[in-house]
Amino acid sequence: VKEGNALTWLSFYAFPSDSFQLFGVVVSQLVNDLLAQAFPFLFSEDPMSRIAKGDKLSWAYNELVRYGRIPAVRKKTEEARLRHFERQVGLVQPGAYGGMTWTWLVVPLAAVVVLYARMFARQ
Repeated sequence: VKEGNALTWLSFYAFPSDSFQLFGVVVSQLVNDLLAQAFPFLFSEDPMSRIAKGDKLSWAYNELVRYGRIPAVRKKTEEARLRHFERQVGLVQPGAYGGMTWTWLVVPLAAVVVLYARMFARQ
Protein backbone atom coordinates (compact mmCIF):
# COMPACT_ATOMS: atom_id res chain seq x y z
CA VAL A 1 0.00 0.00 0.00
CA LYS A 2 2.83 2.40 0.87
CA GLU A 3 4.49 1.95 -2.53
CA GLY A 4 1.15 2.34 -4.31
CA ASN A 5 0.48 5.61 -2.49
CA ALA A 6 3.99 6.81 -3.28
CA LEU A 7 3.41 6.01 -6.97
CA THR A 8 0.14 7.93 -6.97
CA TRP A 9 1.53 11.05 -5.32
CA LEU A 10 4.77 10.99 -7.32
CA SER A 11 2.69 10.92 -10.50
CA PHE A 12 0.86 14.05 -9.32
CA TYR A 13 3.71 16.06 -7.83
CA ALA A 14 7.14 14.82 -8.98
CA PHE A 15 7.04 17.10 -12.02
CA PRO A 16 5.10 20.38 -12.09
CA SER A 17 2.57 21.44 -14.70
CA ASP A 18 3.92 25.01 -14.64
CA SER A 19 6.51 25.28 -17.44
CA PHE A 20 8.79 27.70 -15.59
CA GLN A 21 8.84 25.50 -12.50
CA LEU A 22 9.31 22.39 -14.65
CA PHE A 23 12.36 23.96 -16.29
CA GLY A 24 13.88 24.59 -12.85
CA VAL A 25 13.17 21.04 -11.69
CA VAL A 26 14.67 19.44 -14.82
CA VAL A 27 17.78 21.63 -14.73
CA SER A 28 18.33 20.96 -11.02
CA GLN A 29 17.85 17.23 -11.63
CA LEU A 30 20.42 17.24 -14.44
CA VAL A 31 22.93 19.30 -12.47
CA ASN A 32 22.43 17.12 -9.40
CA ASP A 33 23.04 13.95 -11.43
CA LEU A 34 26.15 15.41 -13.07
CA LEU A 35 27.56 16.49 -9.71
CA ALA A 36 26.79 13.05 -8.27
CA GLN A 37 28.77 11.43 -11.09
CA ALA A 38 31.72 13.77 -10.66
CA PHE A 39 31.71 13.88 -6.84
CA PRO A 40 29.85 10.84 -5.51
CA PHE A 41 31.24 11.42 -2.02
CA LEU A 42 29.59 14.88 -1.87
CA PHE A 43 26.37 14.55 -3.90
CA SER A 44 23.74 11.88 -4.36
CA GLU A 45 21.74 11.36 -7.51
CA ASP A 46 18.28 12.86 -7.88
CA PRO A 47 15.66 10.61 -6.25
CA MET A 48 13.74 10.27 -9.53
CA SER A 49 16.91 9.00 -11.23
CA ARG A 50 17.47 6.50 -8.44
CA ILE A 51 14.03 4.94 -8.97
CA ALA A 52 15.24 3.64 -12.34
CA LYS A 53 18.13 1.95 -10.51
CA GLY A 54 15.82 0.07 -8.16
CA ASP A 55 15.22 2.37 -5.19
CA LYS A 56 11.77 2.30 -3.64
CA LEU A 57 9.14 4.84 -4.61
CA SER A 58 8.43 5.63 -0.96
CA TRP A 59 12.11 6.46 -0.42
CA ALA A 60 12.09 8.79 -3.46
CA TYR A 61 8.89 10.46 -2.26
CA ASN A 62 10.42 11.01 1.19
CA GLU A 63 13.57 12.51 -0.33
CA LEU A 64 11.61 14.83 -2.61
CA VAL A 65 9.57 16.03 0.37
CA ARG A 66 12.79 16.52 2.34
CA TYR A 67 14.31 18.52 -0.55
CA GLY A 68 11.17 20.67 -0.71
CA ARG A 69 10.30 19.78 -4.29
CA ILE A 70 6.99 18.00 -3.60
CA PRO A 71 5.65 20.82 -1.36
CA ALA A 72 6.64 23.48 -3.92
CA VAL A 73 5.06 21.62 -6.84
CA ARG A 74 1.97 20.79 -4.78
CA LYS A 75 1.48 24.45 -3.87
CA LYS A 76 1.73 25.68 -7.46
CA THR A 77 -0.41 22.86 -8.86
CA GLU A 78 -3.15 23.22 -6.26
CA GLU A 79 -3.27 26.99 -6.80
CA ALA A 80 -3.82 26.42 -10.52
CA ARG A 81 -6.48 23.75 -9.90
CA LEU A 82 -8.31 25.97 -7.43
CA ARG A 83 -8.18 28.96 -9.80
CA HIS A 84 -9.59 26.81 -12.62
CA PHE A 85 -12.34 25.40 -10.37
CA GLU A 86 -13.34 28.84 -9.11
CA ARG A 87 -13.67 30.16 -12.65
CA GLN A 88 -15.38 27.04 -13.98
CA VAL A 89 -18.19 27.04 -11.41
CA GLY A 90 -18.57 30.81 -11.37
CA LEU A 91 -17.26 31.53 -7.88
CA VAL A 92 -14.85 34.11 -9.28
CA GLN A 93 -15.59 36.50 -12.11
CA PRO A 94 -13.20 36.67 -15.08
CA GLY A 95 -10.42 39.12 -14.38
CA ALA A 96 -10.41 38.58 -10.61
CA TYR A 97 -7.03 36.91 -10.93
CA GLY A 98 -4.31 38.43 -13.03
CA GLY A 99 -5.63 41.97 -13.09
CA MET A 100 -2.05 43.11 -13.48
CA THR A 101 -1.53 41.08 -16.67
CA TRP A 102 -2.38 44.00 -18.96
CA THR A 103 -0.19 46.30 -16.89
CA TRP A 104 2.75 43.95 -17.29
CA LEU A 105 2.17 43.88 -21.04
CA VAL A 106 1.17 47.46 -21.78
CA VAL A 107 3.68 49.38 -19.65
CA PRO A 108 6.84 47.80 -21.18
CA LEU A 109 5.34 48.08 -24.66
CA ALA A 110 4.51 51.75 -24.09
CA ALA A 111 8.04 52.37 -22.80
CA VAL A 112 9.54 50.81 -25.92
CA VAL A 113 7.26 52.88 -28.17
CA VAL A 114 8.19 56.11 -26.34
CA LEU A 115 11.93 55.36 -26.51
CA TYR A 116 11.66 54.43 -30.18
CA ALA A 117 9.74 57.64 -30.94
CA ARG A 118 12.33 59.75 -29.12
CA MET A 119 15.15 58.14 -31.09
CA PHE A 120 13.51 59.05 -34.39
CA ALA A 121 12.51 62.52 -33.16
CA ARG A 122 16.18 63.39 -32.56
CA GLN A 123 17.28 62.36 -36.03
